[in-house]
Amino acid sequence: MTTTPKTPAEEIAECRTEIVAKIAAFRAAHAGRILDVTTETRSVWLDGGEYYDVLSADVWTGSAIEHVTVCTDGAARWHGAGGYDLFRPLVADATPAVIAAAQAWTDAEEAYAARCKQGHAVLGGGDVASGALVIVTRGTKVPQGTVAVVTWCGTSAYGGRARLSPIDEHCVAVVRGREGGGDTYTAVANVTVLMTPDEARPDWRAPVTDLCARRYPVAALAWTWASRDAAHSTLAELGARHDSDAEPLRALDARARWAVYADRLAADPLAAEVAALFAECPPVVTGTTTPRTLAAVLDDLDADRPTVENALTYAEGDRATYLRVALGAVGLAAPVAAPVKTRAKRARKAATAA
Repeated sequence: MTTTPKTPAEEIAECRTEIVAKIAAFRAAHAGRILDVTTETRSVWLDGGEYYDVLSADVWTGSAIEHVTVCTDGAARWHGAGGYDLFRPLVADATPAVIAAAQAWTDAEEAYAARCKQGHAVLGGGDVASGALVIVTRGTKVPQGTVAVVTWCGTSAYGGRARLSPIDEHCVAVVRGREGGGDTYTAVANVTVLMTPDEARPDWRAPVTDLCARRYPVAALAWTWASRDAAHSTLAELGARHDSDAEPLRALDARARWAVYADRLAADPLAAEVAALFAECPPVVTGTTTPRTLAAVLDDLDADRPTVENALTYAEGDRATYLRVALGAVGLAAPVAAPVKTRAKRARKAATAA
């Protein structure tokens, strides 16, 4: 049995009927949740020549905005009669509640993207600028842990460079050529910003801010804890949705922790002593090898502060030993690190065995 081929007019009529049916079904399925409707003209070939229209819509799914392709007029356009006029019945019909929910979701997505972008800038040294307070976290020329103010940024044959200047007792960033000047140069990628120029030194002709001056003496110690605590943060604690976003968000988390820790250590000498005592060998979470955060350690210190302070009133000679004993009595004991000689012997033994 042979079938009669459809005429172009029949093909066009069938295509237009299909478009009307698809739009009606889409409207019924997403009633009250269509946020926006768009029409796009696409080319069949990369160099143009044959075109068709695509009808799409942004729909609220209840938890996110989804871009959905409703239909195309390709078959009708193939026969020289497009169905663009049939797209008109599809319009946005989202309710005020849906619009509000979609806007909140959009704001959250944009905020998350901005955080990730900022984190990538921190990792790559993109936010290093003159006047910022920084710490050296990479490289070998300048000792890691060096804290200084950036007094110049520029480019050289080796890429971006920064001049790091220490802060003197007058809260002035001392550059070379002045008495006590001890500035040095390093790659921009080797430093991590702790305070932006607006926070540290807004005007190159003026001393650093009072906040920067207070944080400067404990900056390296606070960073030791902040960077380690951030490194052990889970994806959920960081608010990261993907593994690829973890490192940028960790960089932001470390900076935020540093600000909190630096303020606390600068205002509380006993907290600074405890932080310095456990800086390289912190207490661990019970039953694990995960280091406890400085925030948790200081919370325990505050809970038994009178006991610790009373024990230290009898300290003679080595105050650190008395402090370690006092902290151990209130449950703040750190794992004992192997002596340097023991570690060296173990290294030689392992090398000999290999």
